[in-house]
Amino acid sequence: MTSNLKHDALIKKILTNPVAAQEFLEYYLPADFKAIVDLTKITIEKESFVEEDLRRKLSDLVFSVQTKNQDTAFVYVLIEAQATPDHWIALRLWKYILLLCERHKQKKDGLPLICPLLIYHGTKTYNAPRNLWQLFSHPEHAIRATSGIVKDERFVANWEGAKAVGIRPGAYHYFRANYTAQEQAENLIERLSKISFNPYTDVLVIDVEKKFNEEATPDQMADGTYELLKILQNTSYEHLGIYASPNYWTNDVNWRKYDFSQYLLWIAHWRVQAPLVPETWINVGWKIWQFSNKGQIPGITGNVDLDIVKDRAFLGESPVYSEIDNATGFTP
Repeated sequence: MTSNLKHDALIKKILTNPVAAQEFLEYYLPADFKAIVDLTKITIEKESFVEEDLRRKLSDLVFSVQTKNQDTAFVYVLIEAQATPDHWIALRLWKYILLLCERHKQKKDGLPLICPLLIYHGTKTYNAPRNLWQLFSHPEHAIRATSGIVKDERFVANWEGAKAVGIRPGAYHYFRANYTAQEQAENLIERLSKISFNPYTDVLVIDVEKKFNEEATPDQMADGTYELLKILQNTSYEHLGIYASPNYWTNDVNWRKYDFSQYLLWIAHWRVQAPLVPETWINVGWKIWQFSNKGQIPGITGNVDLDIVKDRAFLGESPVYSEIDNATGFTP
């Protein structure tokens, strides 16, 4: 037995202990999944989906938990017992999850909720594709064919609910380089038409991040972001901004190509005394600083982002400095 396989067996043995399993899942499960399940009662299912010829490289564990609606949900843990990443692991995960769905389908029109986790303990940096779409030769078409341009179905209710309790919300759109700026603008404008969004006073921010844009070049990120902002600007949206971390914006966006400083900066820089302002905005500074993603708000389960609004004059309000503010953003 190789050392990796011994390690694999040790991990499985540890995770069959209910206390260890609960601590593991509490630490590694996404916050939104943990918010809807009860991790105090975990059942280890006696089933495996890894093919016989792959069991020298992979092993798996299935945990069942109860949701707060008393439905059964599953956590599928795949353990990769090899020194280098498996390029096809995302495909294998999908296959095993579908087999788990098939075995536990609750009724004709209902499948159980499943959260997959991968344990990798190789010596090399994990660089395999992290989702199924990245395995396609043309991932942009694979995504478009199966999920289209994503809409947050809670957006309208969230917006109107915030307004109803006196919160002045803003909206943000998550930029994806694999869609054209025109497609994203049309999707965004259509969603904003469903709410009481005022293009002359309400703030609209474009979220520019690495996730879903791993394959995009710095030129593609700059070109697409700028084109999207110009389309929105030409459609009378006046309070436009960019949300980004200083590291990603500086190193992964060719920001020198355009004058992005005309758009307000919502900087995401956590656990620092003061945010690092990218050179783009060095002469104008930031308007909103997201200083933490570990905040707690009464009535909301799990962590929330915390922001400081430096100067609310751009909202047409009196300036307020160094105030922790509920600068609420919802994804259209």
